[in-house]
Amino acid sequence: MLVPSMTEKEALDQVMNDFSRVQRSAQRWVKEYFKERSKLKISRDLIYPKSYKAKYNNRNPWVTVMFKPEEEAKIRDRVAFYSYTWYQSTIGLRVFAIAHHSVSIYNGHLFGRYNERLNLGLETPLKKVEHFFEHNRVLAPTEYEKDGHKCLVGVCPTGYILGEQREDLECNVFKTFLARSNAGPRLSSLRDDLLASLDALESHEHDPLSPQQSPPSDSIKARLRLALAGNPI
Repeated sequence: MLVPSMTEKEALDQVMNDFSRVQRSAQRWVKEYFKERSKLKISRDLIYPKSYKAKYNNRNPWVTVMFKPEEEAKIRDRVAFYSYTWYQSTIGLRVFAIAHHSVSIYNGHLFGRYNERLNLGLETPLKKVEHFFEHNRVLAPTEYEKDGHKCLVGVCPTGYILGEQREDLECNVFKTFLARSNAGPRLSSLRDDLLASLDALESHEHDPLSPQQSPPSDSIKARLRLALAGNPI
């Protein structure tokens, strides 16, 4: 079980020990998820997020969120999911989130700022965590320079999360949240640059004279545009 006395590396190792079990459970929940969508006659163009909870040998609490990606609404049997767990470390609440076969760490301060800056009025730490992951899918982070230091910024529908890449842990650690309305010119400029790059990429792909070099899938591009435009998960 994750306990405060663990080092960051020990905690991360235990999370990764649960990874295969989480994956196997997710495959089982996919069937349950589609059965429920069918029973409730959920339209194929609705995201309909559904959370599944589990504990394994390490007794860590895991939440897996299943949902229908909005960019793939026309595909009947497509589902996506991500999983997260949490514990109280010596520096407060920490969350480990697994998506696309990689893990990221979120400090509890980030969820406090998320609640505060969006005026959500959520009272408990776990309610803040739950709300964040129900309404945000974070894009692959981009390097961002702040006060002469290299940081990471992840773009999500409701704003930006800032952190750093920890080479010693081989994962990203996100520390705080900025709402889009108060992000400032640097982050707004970054968002504009990402949108411009996406426009240029799509124009390049449709040019018959341009070389094709393994462009991102339509799903990834659509997800990127949705997040940049500020659409929730």
